[in-house]
Parts: sequence; structure tokens; C-alpha cells
Amino acid sequence: MVSPLNFVSLLVLVNSACFVDSQLAQKESPIINTKLDKRKKILTWNSRRNVTQQECIIDIPFEDPIRPTVEVSDDNSYACTFVNHLVHRGANLTVNVTADGQVYQEFLTIPNPGKEGSGGTNLSCLIYNIRFMNCSWMPGPAAPADVSYHLYMWASLHGNVSECSWYILDSTGTRVGCHFENLDEPHNTDNYFFLLNGTATRPPPSNFWTRFPL
Repeated sequence: MVSPLNFVSLLVLVNSACFVDSQLAQKESPIINTKLDKRKKILTWNSRRNVTQQECIIDIPFEDPIRPTVEVSDDNSYACTFVNHLVHRGANLTVNVTADGQVYQEFLTIPNPGKEGSGGTNLSCLIYNIRFMNCSWMPGPAAPADVSYHLYMWASLHGNVSECSWYILDSTGTRVGCHFENLDEPHNTDNYFFLLNGTATRPPPSNFWTRFPL
């Protein structure tokens, strides 16, 4: 049998435990499932509870911080895109949200995976006869002798990514261009997005990312 005094003590302990759990939940960051699509340059995350403010900050070497617009969905998912900004030198991404009057942060880093000056340069592309496209680039001045470049293309921000299947080689056997066939029907708002990276024995070349309006 529980005496009245013991019952009161038990009630106080239960209420205290609930209060502590509530405090811990409030201190826990609401930011979860943070993901970065490096090719499409889209940062997404979810929130475990309601937030009153949210922002993305992108810090790129030698440039001012950038704050793109955050897209908010009904299911408490968030996304920000930075397709207009070149990040082949690396970048730091910060997510700031405010919940219950407290600011929480999440940090991600896009490293520059290769040696400076080793990535392809002067990428340019030309569409002809509506369905064909030729792209060309120059090897970086510090590119390793055995460098093998890879060009990826997608025709919309959320479209499928395709690697070049027909590379053009220079006299040394280095990939310096690509031929694409069977492009989709063009639209007035189309953009083509490109990622040029590469492989080598050591060290790997750095990445180059850009987009061209149609």
C-alpha cells in the first residue's frame, strides 16, 4: 500500500522526469536528415519540430557569403539550391534554424578533392541540329600525365544525370571533348548543367561545375 506521502513523492518525481525530458527535447537540434546532392548542388534537410526561421549560407573561398532562398514543403522538409555558384574550389554550407526562440546550426563541407590547377578548364558546349551537342575543354596546367576527365550533363535541376558516352581525345590520348546525341526537345527555360571531374593515379584532378542556358 502506498502512503499519501509516498504518492506525492512519486508524482513529483514523475513530473520532474517529464520536465527534464521536455527540456532535453528543446535543446536537441530540430535539424535532421541533412543531405547534399553534390552533382546538382541541392542541400536538403527535415525538421523534427516546428521552426520559425530557416536559412542557408554558402561560403566559397574568395567570395562573399551567399544566402539562397530556402524552399519549404508541407512535410517539414527544406531545400536550398546553389546552381549559380561555382564550388570546385570547395565550400562550407551552414543551415540555421530557429525553434522555441533558440538558434540551431548544421555544418557541411564541400572539399576540393584535387590539386589546384589540375581540373579541366575553358569548358564550352555547342548545340546543333537541335538534338546534338559537342563540348570541349582544356586540361588543367597542373593535370597529371595520366589524367582521365569525365563529363556529366543533366538538362534540368531535378533531371537524370548522364555521363558522356563518346569522348574526344587529343594527340596524347587525353579526353578533351565529348559528343552528346539524342538530346531532349528544347524549351525556352532549359538550362544544361555540367560537372567535369577526373581520375588519375595521384593526385586526382579538381572538379569544375557550371551551367549554360539554352
